Amino acid sequence: MWKESWEDTGGKVKKWEGYWSLLASINKAIESGIPITDPSFYASEIACPDSIIESIFEPADGCIETIPLLKERIRILREVGRTLVEKVPGHSFMGLLQEAASQPSGQNRTLRLLNDILDYFPSFRDESIYKGRNVVFWKRAQILIAEIWAAFYPLDSSEKHPLVPDSVDCLTMFADYRVPQMLQHLGTTIYSDNVIETLKGGKYLEYGSDMECSIRASSIVAVQQLREKMVWKQEQLHHTGSTEQTFPINSVLIDFLLWDLAKLVESGQHSTGRVSIPLPCHRTRSTYY
Repeated sequence: MWKESWEDTGGKVKKWEGYWSLLASINKAIESGIPITDPSFYASEIACPDSIIESIFEPADGCIETIPLLKERIRILREVGRTLVEKVPGHSFMGLLQEAASQPSGQNRTLRLLNDILDYFPSFRDESIYKGRNVVFWKRAQILIAEIWAAFYPLDSSEKHPLVPDSVDCLTMFADYRVPQMLQHLGTTIYSDNVIETLKGGKYLEYGSDMECSIRASSIVAVQQLREKMVWKQEQLHHTGSTEQTFPINSVLIDFLLWDLAKLVESGQHSTGRVSIPLPCHRTRSTYY
């Protein structure tokens, strides 16, 4: 439970869910004077014992489930904190951003930042073995960069981005639960009968299993093909002399759109016009999501 925004001073609180509940919990902790965004604080078991972290993420009244995998998340939080304090330039994530952004413009500085994140933080190495081949998804590493890109996007689009100067066109969509669900619902991806029955039955899919990898990988391919088709259509408009305004298209923006659409459909605020309702999301517990 937290207020509707930082600007809300009326004392009214709201129950947040899903991803937004994570942000609300962190904001509530900061408001209470807990320096939960300071790596030197959350790296220390003395300054920040497990009990403090557990209290920050305790469920609201009426919730029947606590935050999943909390012990593993606390372990990762401390690992990240120690790495930031002891190894990263400037002893903060901003130092990592600045180092990547300061590289020569001939390099892809977004990929440099992505590789730096993966090198410094093992918990972001979202990789599996599929039929004998190593497959990488790197969902959290990519969405970390994408959210920084979106949050600090210049108001004047002609200005260079201050933290991600080479944009995010090289990133894929972020393969977890919601976007694969929406892609299948819209008919962009087609699942086998076996996958459909597994989802309808609510069966648990182990992280790294063939079916879990297939659902995630097919979503990345589908969004990339959507992007290519959209770019092609823009180019066709340009060749016909159309004066319609066009915008850069990348997989990150398509992911943002589909994720928001999935939440609107789930809450009943929007209909896609499809006869069937969306299949349940695949059920996988993982800190890589």
